[in-house]
Amino acid sequence: MSSSGCAVLGIPYDPALDIWSVGCTLYELYTGKILLPGRSNNQMLLLMMELKGRFNQKMIKKAKFGDSYFDEMGGFDSIERDKVTGAVSGLPWTPDIHMKPRWLTKLF
Repeated sequence: MSSSGCAVLGIPYDPALDIWSVGCTLYELYTGKILLPGRSNNQMLLLMMELKGRFNQKMIKKAKFGDSYFDEMGGFDSIERDKVTGAVSGLPWTPDIHMKPRWLTKLF
């Protein structure tokens, strides 16, 4: 099942999280496909933003791990560093490039 942005960012659970989870579950049961096939939290957040747009500043500031994924201006940092090797992967997220998810257009 697709993880919620709230869970990844460390925002307390509320009814909106339950609605997101039900929607993801129904989609995945109906299509047989994973809605957000990310391999890491960064990739999951990137896919969520491609699908629904940016997270709002209020949510990022409330998040326990918001500063791990977003800069002080709310820009998403999708660059990941491997904890073992120190290798860097990913590119900075920009709305111009990522707002039209190619993977989603194949589904509908």
